[in-house]
Amino acid sequence: MIKLIVADCDGTILDSNKKIDSKLIQVIEDLKKRKVLFTLASGRNIYLMQDIIKELKLELPFIINNGANVYKQNKMIVNYALPNEYVDVICNSLVNDGFPFLAYSENRLIYNLNHSLLDGFKVKLNGKLTQIEYSKSINLTEYPVFKITVATDHQDDIIETKNKIEQLCPLINFNRSEGTLFTITNVNATKGNAIQTVADMLNIKMDEVMIFGDNYNDLSMFEKAGIGVAMGNSDEVIKTYATHSTKDNDHNGVSDFLIDYFNVEGI
Repeated sequence: MIKLIVADCDGTILDSNKKIDSKLIQVIEDLKKRKVLFTLASGRNIYLMQDIIKELKLELPFIINNGANVYKQNKMIVNYALPNEYVDVICNSLVNDGFPFLAYSENRLIYNLNHSLLDGFKVKLNGKLTQIEYSKSINLTEYPVFKITVATDHQDDIIETKNKIEQLCPLINFNRSEGTLFTITNVNATKGNAIQTVADMLNIKMDEVMIFGDNYNDLSMFEKAGIGVAMGNSDEVIKTYATHSTKDNDHNGVSDFLIDYFNVEGI
């Protein structure tokens, strides 16, 4: 019996225009009456999650920064920052090899170079985080970094740099997250681990958890959950990790699957 549903945001509950699945709010309310809980696991940071949490009226803990943090409302309850001694090494390596990146801390966004895949995040976070251009003079130990997002033009471009950084900093995850974006986090910071933490808080077993995802940063969720649902817009590789699939994010893939699976009426 499924007791907890966890969904990714971009490409999953959000359509191509970043609008929430139009049936989802009502479905969540219906499932709550059946004691089936719902929450989110996203690569977004807290400032880019607040409006979504508010619109869905979520009260459960939710996961951000690809599992680096768990929040309940506006309070951080789990924090897996990158080891301080790694952050300078990682940033210097990326700068030396010419890779644009964004390094996220709670109140600051540290950036290197401009890139079309990253510029939108900077615009959305303008006025919410202090944005600082990276330089070697910055003392990054003052700013605990939860996540570093690296932009490439092709996924193979970064292999050599990735291997070098992983040798110097073994206690990290350095994985493709979506498209040609890569994410660097603490080794313990995965969506799958964070879901395990939330499930433990709620006294729910992982085989009682259903997840929805569409991209590479969702694979750890598919590996952990009892039921994994891949969106129709997912890469074929992602679908091989799932137990089920649904329609794409532009056609209410999440809510329609839940309506069918739980026989929700009146939607």
